[in-house]
Amino acid sequence: MPSAARTRSLEDDAKSILLSSPPGQFEKILGELRTLWRPGSIGDDFVASVRGEWEACTGRSTLLGRSANSTPALGRAMDEFIASQYSSPSVCASWGITRGGGDEEKIIIYAEKIDAKNSIAGSWKANYTISADGGTVSGNTVVCTLAFESGANVQLHSTLSFDQVEVG
Repeated sequence: MPSAARTRSLEDDAKSILLSSPPGQFEKILGELRTLWRPGSIGDDFVASVRGEWEACTGRSTLLGRSANSTPALGRAMDEFIASQYSSPSVCASWGITRGGGDEEKIIIYAEKIDAKNSIAGSWKANYTISADGGTVSGNTVVCTLAFESGANVQLHSTLSFDQVEVG
């Protein structure tokens, strides 16, 4: 039976590996970890927790359900924007809004395309903070791409931050 310290190390390693999973690869990597390590060493509760953290960190959780914090007009505008900008075949995209402190709203836009047949996958997460009182917008975009073939893979992770700008 493994010691508690060894089990903790396996969980730490598994978490680190799973949190770095590119779009479309979480389940595949999880399966490979379960094959490599002793059966039962990666529990379902642990996996559910890490999967939730991965989905929140990558923005994929936006595809799973939308915040109800938006006004109907903003919701319609975001739906129209997603439909017009992310309409390519096999692209999944969604948006969410959360209220920050005071007059701030945070908009998240997430899109992913997973094309296993052509060995490519990618995701885009845009975060915008809008301050109504101050009339400002700031944010960042995180892009993750993956190309894989015959056991080799290349990943690109890039973040671009946008300076705060005043708007109308």
